[in-house]
Amino acid sequence: MEEYLWTFYDDGSKYFLNIKEQKPDAVPLFERCIAFLNSDLEYEWPERTFRKKGLSYFKALFQKKAEQKSLYKFESAGDIEVWPFIKNQDFQRIRMSAV
Repeated sequence: MEEYLWTFYDDGSKYFLNIKEQKPDAVPLFERCIAFLNSDLEYEWPERTFRKKGLSYFKALFQKKAEQKSLYKFESAGDIEVWPFIKNQDFQRIRMSAV
């Protein structure tokens, strides 16, 4: 989850992340992450790195095809719309139990 959410990190901020200050489409993502972390479910998605670590531009070009395969494998492992939950049923069950 850290890798996926890293793009919301700000080196210049002294404050904790306030999800209500994020873009509206990011709020459900943060709410799902909080619900997942409060659940007893295991993280089932395949391992995937979402950020580049020291890749040169040319090396990144050669790795693009492998990265596309990796992304396809990741996204087809479950219901990507409810990430970090792997199944919509799990998300709905946790969401309903929180009400």
